[in-house]
Amino acid sequence: MTCPVCGQAHPDERVVKLIDGTEVSSYSEEWRRQCEAMWVLDNLPDKSNRRLKKPKPSKLEYLSNVRDNRGIKGYEILRKEMLWIYKERHGKRTR
Repeated sequence: MTCPVCGQAHPDERVVKLIDGTEVSSYSEEWRRQCEAMWVLDNLPDKSNRRLKKPKPSKLEYLSNVRDNRGIKGYEILRKEMLWIYKERHGKRTR
């Protein structure tokens, strides 16, 4: 496989599985997007806590920063990925 950014093959590239079982390159945009979405879900709080010495941004604040830096399309792509992962992890519960 070739890197989608530079178009070259990298010696440390691996084939990895996405949550849905799809196999992709560890240099693929799909893998990068899934890793970012999982990191946000696993590491950022649901709500902001300004009382901490080093407060982390909330998930909503992170997405707002993505919208400001990558535009609405980048925001929607990451938000959709986060929602999909959340539903996969929680058994696709419905109200």
